[in-house]
Amino acid sequence: MKIIQRQYVAALTVASLGWVSGCVGEAESDVDAPITGTAAAEVIGPNVTEVLVYDNPDLADDLPREVPVVVSFKDNKPNVVFQIGCGSNYGPILEGFGYPRTLDLNQAAFYDSFDSMQMQLERDAGGPVPIHTLRCDADPNVTRQQIFQVYRRVDADLGKGEAEYYLRLRDDPGTIYTVGCSNVLSALSWTKADGSNLEQVSIPINRAVLDVWNAQGIATRDINCHTSTGKALPRARRDLPQQTAETSYAAEAELYLVRYSFTGIRTRVTPYLIAGGKGYAIDCGSNADMMKRAFGFDPAATLEELSTSDPRFTASDPDRQPHLACDRSVKIFQTADQSPSARYFQLGGGKTLVRFTCPTAANFFAEGAPAAQSVPRAAVPYLFVDPNAPASKTRMLEVGC
Repeated sequence: MKIIQRQYVAALTVASLGWVSGCVGEAESDVDAPITGTAAAEVIGPNVTEVLVYDNPDLADDLPREVPVVVSFKDNKPNVVFQIGCGSNYGPILEGFGYPRTLDLNQAAFYDSFDSMQMQLERDAGGPVPIHTLRCDADPNVTRQQIFQVYRRVDADLGKGEAEYYLRLRDDPGTIYTVGCSNVLSALSWTKADGSNLEQVSIPINRAVLDVWNAQGIATRDINCHTSTGKALPRARRDLPQQTAETSYAAEAELYLVRYSFTGIRTRVTPYLIAGGKGYAIDCGSNADMMKRAFGFDPAATLEELSTSDPRFTASDPDRQPHLACDRSVKIFQTADQSPSARYFQLGGGKTLVRFTCPTAANFFAEGAPAAQSVPRAAVPYLFVDPNAPASKTRMLEVGC
């Protein structure tokens, strides 16, 4: 019987940061000010990590002959796996997970192949376990590209064991990972050597943002750290510095009629609003008067019929913007750190956000909608992410009157 020893670690959240040197370098930042407003956390929760090794005689996937692997557990089951593709210089990445860079791999559990290791991990987990490859590069900017973005939660309840820091990997945008120690971020060149720029290189989020991600089916997994060299993350500051208010949208909207088969609209002739070069079909059937009035148009006015071959129409990306529907499903996200706050509207459950820059239109769509969810302004571009597009951000549109 093979006995595997697992090491319990702390979800570290005190204000000290460390640097992992070697195959990665520092990520430069224009802001060198230290993080302020932090304090030591009082609750430390146990987690589990383990180092494995498997034999790779064919050097598959450009990995070394013996591949070190870090397994992060949750509830004593494998939760996520990271194999280290750094050749013999694997020490700095191991240190990124809180292990000594001189760890003797001969004392780690050994498997004769990737398949046998994966089979055992899936057996222990009771199902598939994501496996990612972390690589090293002499250029820190290449190394840090493995991370898509890092987030800091401004309202985490430490008493409930809620994480303060999260990251999204570029090769797995459909998952959000909690971060257990500062080593992970410095090993992947996301932070500077002393971690003093963590606040500047992370996006503030709150519970409302996590709820939006969860509603999209984005999974949450944990990246844990061993206690040998694991260094603490700082407390995420709770206040949100005020951001500059949104710039007013100057271009006026234009309203036409168009004979075009818009998805989900049954009218043969459809009112069509063009604002900022983008076109929006108005889906109100015979009840479009209130919508027209909300955008500042006289409901009795005669509208020009726009040909589908007209450059104004073809250049407006028809049917790619949310429809402006009278029978609408609306969610509103309101910025928590701007004065006045900006409101972004999610229409019809889509992944595009629209900001109506004239009050009459914004109020029209807000009427009857659920209460706005307050989110940090910097988080708005990350609310809706395409899991098939690693570098995607939320599509944001502005519509004037």
